Amino acid sequence: MEISFWKHKSKQAGKAQLYCRITMDGERAEIGSTGLTIYTDHWDGERISDHDPEAFFKNEQLDIMRNQLRAIFNDFFRKKEKITPAKIKRAYLGQTVNITLLSAFAMYLKDSAGDEERNLKEASLEVYDNVRKKLTTFLIEEKALDLLV
Repeated sequence: MEISFWKHKSKQAGKAQLYCRITMDGERAEIGSTGLTIYTDHWDGERISDHDPEAFFKNEQLDIMRNQLRAIFNDFFRKKEKITPAKIKRAYLGQTVNITLLSAFAMYLKDSAGDEERNLKEASLEVYDNVRKKLTTFLIEEKALDLLV
């Protein structure tokens, strides 16, 4: 996982906002603004130079952000979960998603179909899709389509 910061021009002359992005295996997710504003000439591509009187504080904030993102990555890795930049972003931003059982099942089917490691055959995917249809019918009968995972 690569964590990078870049400056985004601000409306204030000579200043820029710092933004964060994570990249893994060619896939990336924009975390968004770090909340730090700097003078454009105080940025060296990775750190804020000592010309900025608050350089130590601002660099510490960037380090904290890097460490939090790495901790999230390591947590997913230890749990042997599939890791994507989007998943790390959601965890970092604290976005809890209310996902219904059917939505989760659909996401699972989509991930399974595209997962080269599992190498599922077409027949297996058809069986999974039939299970999804039967589950949908059952949830409709039970009036539980909004059942959360």
